Amino acid sequence: MATLLSAESENQQDILQSAIATPRAAAHAGTLIVVLGMHRGGTSAINRAMVTLGADLGDHLGTPKAGENDKGFFEDLDIVEINEQILAAAHSKWHTLAPVDFGRIDPAKLAALRMKAASVLRERCRNRTFALKDPRLSRLLAFWQPVFDQVQLRVAYVIAVRNPVSVGLSLQKRNGFAPERSYSLWLGHMVPALRATHNQPRAVVEYDSLMDSPRDELTRMARQLGFVLNEKRARTFESEFLDKGLQHWRYGTQDFERMRAVPREARELFTALVSVSRVDGARYQGTLEIALRNAQCHLEALGGTQSQQGVGSHARFLLQQIAAPFRAMRGRLS
Repeated sequence: MATLLSAESENQQDILQSAIATPRAAAHAGTLIVVLGMHRGGTSAINRAMVTLGADLGDHLGTPKAGENDKGFFEDLDIVEINEQILAAAHSKWHTLAPVDFGRIDPAKLAALRMKAASVLRERCRNRTFALKDPRLSRLLAFWQPVFDQVQLRVAYVIAVRNPVSVGLSLQKRNGFAPERSYSLWLGHMVPALRATHNQPRAVVEYDSLMDSPRDELTRMARQLGFVLNEKRARTFESEFLDKGLQHWRYGTQDFERMRAVPREARELFTALVSVSRVDGARYQGTLEIALRNAQCHLEALGGTQSQQGVGSHARFLLQQIAAPFRAMRGRLS
């Protein structure tokens, strides 16, 4: 199955690379910090924290939403729009469990989206550091990373980590999702984000740890990614932005014992990521790799089940279509 997955990934990459038609820009046209993670997983707060590393968030951000993100989403609306267009062209949505199939996108449409994405990033990153966040990016890096290369950006990644139980409860409240669906979505976002950023400049940050010890986490991120922490901005972030009153759900690894619905693979991956996010996290890279492989196998098995269900549903639909004229004729004769 791993061989099939690798072949499919290479095919997807060929499709996406072929959409690049514009010339490359000059080396290091700017610096980009990409915050990845699951919806309701702390990406908004962590992207806001990138200001302390000298990043600009741009001036085309969505407005805060009371009861959901009271302080703001800190997402560039042009990037969000492109991501929504990619998903729509691939006949997918952010909450679709199956991987995004870029092969379903019309080549002309794909090329147009690529040009638009490159244009937006050139503008945002010109002679500065820009921080980019949208949870959809975690599943769309096969589209975006060739754009990063094309624009010749220096790129660093931040992986936002939040307990899948907390994510599940938040999505249940906001979207009405069953917890089991949210756990699968959590894996479906974290696995590709981690795979695509392997051996890239990357910091792993647990959302709850950032809330508890913001200065320690900011200092660690700055050191790992090669940025200089702005002390004044760090104090402002800590005293004026962070608000534990808005941290509605908080669960740790110790809570998995009574949360049996969480797949073993999700529990293992979250636990490994928390370990890697610590100061001595390099010791746990092997544990993370094992957990990541197990999580990927779990997603592949889940995808196979869904494919079989999809084929069955499609067959039933076709049979209904074939039978419909005969049912109508029988109705007229009776």
